[in-house]
Amino acid sequence: MKTKFIWAIMLLLFVLAGVYWFWFRPVQVKTEAADYGSVAVFVYASGQVIPEEKVIVRSKNPARIEKIFVVEGQKVQKGQPLVLLENSETTAQYELAVAEQSQKEADYAFALREKNRYEQLLQSEAVARRDYDQIATQAEGARLQVLRAQANVSSFLAKNAEMTILSPFDGTVLEKILDAGTAVGTNDGILVLAKQGKMQVEGKVDELDAAKIAVGQKVLLTFDSFGGQVYQGKVATLAPRIDNATKSFKIKVDVLEDIAVQPGMSAELNILLSEKKRAVLIPVSALTGDQVFIVKNGRAASKTVTAGIRDSKKVEIIAGIEQGEAVILNPTEIKEGTSVVVP
Repeated sequence: MKTKFIWAIMLLLFVLAGVYWFWFRPVQVKTEAADYGSVAVFVYASGQVIPEEKVIVRSKNPARIEKIFVVEGQKVQKGQPLVLLENSETTAQYELAVAEQSQKEADYAFALREKNRYEQLLQSEAVARRDYDQIATQAEGARLQVLRAQANVSSFLAKNAEMTILSPFDGTVLEKILDAGTAVGTNDGILVLAKQGKMQVEGKVDELDAAKIAVGQKVLLTFDSFGGQVYQGKVATLAPRIDNATKSFKIKVDVLEDIAVQPGMSAELNILLSEKKRAVLIPVSALTGDQVFIVKNGRAASKTVTAGIRDSKKVEIIAGIEQGEAVILNPTEIKEGTSVVVP
């Protein structure tokens, strides 16, 4: 009987020891030491390459497009013909002006001959001075009419010259808006040209991030066409007004490196807000509010820290943790004094 009692007591103690171990067993934790490193905070945006300067080609006079000499994507040089226009009314007026100029020149030639003849008669006193003066006045009037006719022809020549639209600069044809045969007014765009030279990337940033962005900030750019290689840029402009449809602000970024980007290429923008080159860093998963846990004598001990900038993985610790000090990762089940073990 006494032996059975002893065995019962031993069994109870064994069960109690198991329960104690189950409830108070050490929690396995993973740790990582704080270390020096770089951390940066970015705002992300997507966008596309645009030319720094582009123009819409228009006609200076109402006309009809007779021919377009270029295609979309074509490189053009300054002075190269782009569009030929046709205006039958202007052509007819020009022909009339030329005919009128010829008539006025013939009239002036006759008046000049008469003036010379009267001048000789005047010298031999065969005519009176007033008759000569009258002929001379008529000759001067005929000369002025020739000048007016020539100016009129020059005006129509200038208009005819405008019937061939030339490229204003070296660049690229971005878009053909209208086709040959279309009647155009002075406000109708025919082509869109991009000026050769520096390119920009245009994107949109969320309204929540817009206040963090300033002109001149560094931007890291990647382009799908270039396999994700990173290039340098900087913020050139930030639109002062929100796009109510997308709740975003338009941003333009200068491409600082000499790379062969083309208008329309897709791009990703990482706008640098802040950066630390040498900071004490710990994993973001180790931080709970302003607390971290370390292992001290086999138990978890909390420490209050001052955090700085962070990215998706690391957070800067300004005070509270020294370089080399290990912190517990993902301390969701850890409390002050929890028994812990590092495997």
